[in-house]
Order: sequence, then C-alpha cells, then structure tokens
Amino acid sequence: MASGQVGDEGDDLQLRITPETSKESKIMRIQFTYALLLGTVAMSAPALAHPKLLVANPAAQSSVSPTKTISLAFSEKLIPKLTNVAVAMVAMRDGTAHAPSPVIPAEIHFGTDGKSVAARFAKPLAAGSYRVTWRIVGADTHRIDGSYDFVVR
Repeated sequence: MASGQVGDEGDDLQLRITPETSKESKIMRIQFTYALLLGTVAMSAPALAHPKLLVANPAAQSSVSPTKTISLAFSEKLIPKLTNVAVAMVAMRDGTAHAPSPVIPAEIHFGTDGKSVAARFAKPLAAGSYRVTWRIVGADTHRIDGSYDFVVR
C-alpha cells in the first residue's frame, strides 16, 4: 500500500504510517494553513483602510466669496470626541504672507451620517488666504491629520 497500511494482528486493527503518508499529510497541512492565512488577510483588508477626505467646501486651492462655514466629508465614520477642525488666516487680502493667525473660533458640528464635520463661524471670513487643518480619528482608531488652503476674495 502506498499511503498507509492497515494490518490485522489478532483482533486489533493497526494503522501503519508510511513516509509517503507523512509527507502527503504535511503538504496538506501547509496548504490548509496557507489558505486559512490568505482568507484571514483578505477579510481584514477593509479594517486596514484609513478615513480619507472625500469632499471639502470650500475646496482646496479655491477662491470663494466670504463664508461662515467650512465642511469636510470623509470616507468613514468619525469619533467626534477625537476630531478637530481649525481654520487660520495665513495671508492678508493683498497676498502679504504672515505667520498663521490664531485659530479662528468656530462651533464644530457633525453630520447625521457620522462621516462629515463642519466648522461654523460667528461672522463670514474676511478676504485673505486661509489654512484648514483637521485631525480626525475614524472607526479604526487611527489618527489622520491633513490641511489645505483656500482664498476668500
């Protein structure tokens, strides 16, 4: 017998493992382990993704009329307590650059979808260049930082 032999020694049945059976068994175990590992990695791939900024209003590098709201929409739900949006002026109306001004006070609101956040200001932003800086934490609990600039004309 090539893969194993069953012998009849009295009333006891015995299975004798031959080297071929052991080698085939080892190959099958390796194949099973590989398939299990591959399946686990494939199923966990979505959990490895991080939230990404999908839409910003005003958009990056845009020129807009005075606005009272900055809104950001992300690819995943956010953890509100760990999410922040800040806006600071980085250049005057005439384009004169300067160190970013103090962060402009804003009320932060979260969308009902859990994926969007808005900063609302008491008054429309004055003419000049602004930098939006955001720090979010998504459901995967990884912190993601980003920023972009826009101009109010």
